[in-house]
Amino acid sequence: MKPSRVALPLLLGSLSGLAPSMAAADEPEPEVSTAPAETPEDVWARLLAVEIIGGIDTPYGLVGGAMVVSPMRNLAFDLGGGYSRDGGRLAGGARLVLPHASGALGFRVGLAGGPLSWDTDAATLGNGHFSGDVPASAHEHRTWDFTAFLDTSVSLEMRLDSGVYFRFMFGAEHALSAPGACTVAGGSCVAGSDAPTRAYVGLAAGYALDL
Repeated sequence: MKPSRVALPLLLGSLSGLAPSMAAADEPEPEVSTAPAETPEDVWARLLAVEIIGGIDTPYGLVGGAMVVSPMRNLAFDLGGGYSRDGGRLAGGARLVLPHASGALGFRVGLAGGPLSWDTDAATLGNGHFSGDVPASAHEHRTWDFTAFLDTSVSLEMRLDSGVYFRFMFGAEHALSAPGACTVAGGSCVAGSDAPTRAYVGLAAGYALDL
């Protein structure tokens, strides 16, 4: 067999093997995006929120509403008003917010103002609290046309990605002034009766605005 007849098939085979590798080399490499991945929005960092509050003897009363401003994710200020068993209420405060995922622990200190009435059993206060013959079954009735309250509370909050949230709170408030009037059956109250402290529990539902 002539050498040329052997060389020709070998040459054709080599060329056919090179063709796919040359075609693959000509194909452009897939582009890899260098843009940074989008960071999910931090729903706790939203600046403004509105909420309604309901509960028993909360700083906002039985029912109220507030605007909440959060200049940073760990700090929130609230201001609003409501209606209590004794009349209208104004309230505001500052809350430390410690978020983790969709939940947060909160610690709040605030001030409120409004009218107040308070009844106490005479037997609880003791005879030294009154002048006159006061029966043990009597009730001391104290009233404030307006007084300021100092309140503190702890809260647990759940916030959805949409901005809707629910916050359960429990705390205590203390009246900061002596009553304007005090009455009791069979006698009179001693001047400068102590201002009361009472516990409260409440639930807030609100929406953090996506501005």
